[in-house]
Amino acid sequence: MSGMKAIDLFPYWGDNRALIIEAARALHDEDLDVRPAPDFRSIGDVLRHLITTEEYWWLGGIQGESYARWRDVDWEHLGDHEKDARRRQRFPTV
Repeated sequence: MSGMKAIDLFPYWGDNRALIIEAARALHDEDLDVRPAPDFRSIGDVLRHLITTEEYWWLGGIQGESYARWRDVDWEHLGDHEKDARRRQRFPTV
């Protein structure tokens, strides 16, 4: 497997990522607060979660970069609402 790139192991990742980017480009900033139902997360919260999960998985897990580049030191100790608030601070707009 020498010479193989990580993306070669996950070919669907690029397709899924392209689809998410295409959908996000159709959004306006005010759409980020839309909830499909009262108990669901907002569109913005889901997109922000995808971004930070990709950072964790791709940059940290696959490429071995330090999580300290983009994560707060206390991230693992934060509750879900605190994590959502920090994501909103990092990514306030589409």
